[in-house]
Amino acid sequence: MSGRSADTPAEGRDRVVNNLAGHQEDITVTKRNRGSVQAVFPLLSETGTTDEIIELPAGTRP
Repeated sequence: MSGRSADTPAEGRDRVVNNLAGHQEDITVTKRNRGSVQAVFPLLSETGTTDEIIELPAGTRP
């Protein structure tokens, strides 16, 4: 038992998402579940990416 709730991200998880987004304020984390994180990246459309929701599987590294 790790002592943290299922809604608490593993250490460094937000850093991974922030690095992918490029800017911390660009992201909205919508779901955390068993080591995965799903977040909305509003500025992805500026890069030509149409899907603004990305799911990062457990173990993803920047």
